[in-house]
Order: sequence, then structure tokens, then C-alpha cells
Amino acid sequence: MAAETIGRCKCPLCSSDRARLSLAKSKLSVITCNACNFQGFARSDRSDDKLRALLIAEPAAPPADDPPAPPAPIATAPQPAPATRAPMGWGVLGHA
Repeated sequence: MAAETIGRCKCPLCSSDRARLSLAKSKLSVITCNACNFQGFARSDRSDDKLRALLIAEPAAPPADDPPAPPAPIATAPQPAPATRAPMGWGVLGHA
């Protein structure tokens, strides 16, 4: 069973800020530093409070940007109606 990670903290031995603070089965804090292979265990509530005081506050997530607005539709001028054609005729004879 993997330990529940509480957060990141500063290693008390090598001052690396990549140390991991997690909970043991006893619900007390355990600090593990991969930089120097240090492990520190809280044995009482007082030492648990001291280890939890080493926690580094997580930076707040930047606010999510609003999605861009869709492009405005392109306004086109209405197409002019086609010119009506005069009926075919013979012109001179006057027939329509």
C-alpha cells in the first residue's frame, strides 16, 4: 500500500525543496528526500506538527482563461435580383 502524499517540503538535512511529506499507517508524518535519501519519521503528535510545519505552500493555479469568442460572421451585401427579361418578340411585328 502506497503512503498518502500530503505535499512537498524542504529537506531538513540537505535543504532540497523536493522532499515528500506523506502519512504512515499510524497517521503520523513521514518525510522522504530522494536527493539525499533521508527518511524522517514522526513518533509523536508534537514531532508530527513540526514536520507538517515544513510544508511548502503549493502555488495557486492560474485562473483559467475564457475560451476565445467565435469569429463574427462576415456580413455580405444581399445579392441583387436578376434583371427581368423582356419577352421575346419580333420587334417590328409587335407580337409578344
